[in-house]
Amino acid sequence: MTLDSEPYVTPIDIELLRHVARTGSLAAGARAMGMSRDRGVYRLDRLRRIGRGPVVRTTRGGRSFGGTRLTALGWRLLKLGSGPVRFDRSSRVPTGSSQFSGTWHAAPHPHVRVGAGFEIAVAFAAEEGETVSVVLDPEAVLLASRRFASSARNVFVGTIRSIRATGPGLALVTVGWGRHAVRALVTDGAIRELHLARGRPAVAYVKATAVRRVARPTP
Repeated sequence: MTLDSEPYVTPIDIELLRHVARTGSLAAGARAMGMSRDRGVYRLDRLRRIGRGPVVRTTRGGRSFGGTRLTALGWRLLKLGSGPVRFDRSSRVPTGSSQFSGTWHAAPHPHVRVGAGFEIAVAFAAEEGETVSVVLDPEAVLLASRRFASSARNVFVGTIRSIRATGPGLALVTVGWGRHAVRALVTDGAIRELHLARGRPAVAYVKATAVRRVARPTP
């Protein structure tokens, strides 16, 4: 099974749909999120495969001057909110995901303290001091070559440790700092556009709503 066949929709997908609906343009929607157009195309095509139908429809020229509009399926996904929306069991950990265990704390905002100097902002509730296990799916990690303004609560600055092909036009990029690392699924086009390479600096962005709690650590 390849990573892009995992049947779930992430908050990043929902946010991309929201920006496309607002701007009427795939390129503008992707740019508003700090991602490349190629990555936006990939994410929307992945939603098409998951939902078994197109989530956007693009027209060129004409009276409407062209543009990209959400289909009925796209609007349905958008109205479901920032989930994440999953088509499988919430306890499932897709291949390539980054998993961490730590203690949940409410202040100054909900977060999981994994270790000294490393905290992950989350959007779920738990008992103060409770030990929890969380997962960052590679689809939910937005990768950039440098920092930019973002609403993501989690910003991890590190170095690219590896780039591994996972299928036609896709690669799993591991960004690490100290003893920790996260993995992001990116397209070959994004790798070229962002000049990603082993040993180069990179920044990983993850929204708090994209961090999933799982029942127990997975071997």
